Amino acid sequence: MISSGAKQAGSTAGRKSKNRRPVAHPLDEHLESYAFGRLPPDQVGLLEFHISECAICKAKVAEATRLASEAIQPNSAQQNGPARVERRSALRIPTDDPASLKALNPLSQSRLDIRIVDTSKHGFKVRVPEYVEPGTIVQIRLRNQIALAEVRYCLSVGTEFHIGVEIQDVFPSS
Repeated sequence: MISSGAKQAGSTAGRKSKNRRPVAHPLDEHLESYAFGRLPPDQVGLLEFHISECAICKAKVAEATRLASEAIQPNSAQQNGPARVERRSALRIPTDDPASLKALNPLSQSRLDIRIVDTSKHGFKVRVPEYVEPGTIVQIRLRNQIALAEVRYCLSVGTEFHIGVEIQDVFPSS
């Protein structure tokens, strides 16, 4: 982990400490692993001791930590959510029809009570009580029809969710 006397770019590996021994600096990749919390536990103690004594390595860890925190901070578009721009060119027809939804998944046999918020030529906007993963194929049972559809998006709206589904096929209900 610690390079003894080997020079790194920008390192002062040949510098002498007060007792005249060469200072051994950790590799930059180890400092970054420490900053990201990925350094093996058996190496943390030695590295922390070195950082407490070495201003150069302490600064490198601080910079890596700053960059890591910037990388995980959402940008303004992510903080405000996706732009809610209408992408459907077909006319939407508002409705408030009851229906039920079943994800076509062998592990899930449950049906959800839902409301159709609006319809268009190729799909529905549906209010559901729980999150439905985009890409899920669903069966929507209406009064006298069953629609097979793919979930295109799922947005949180208060305590519920709105999903957009693209209709794949429609069958008469028995």
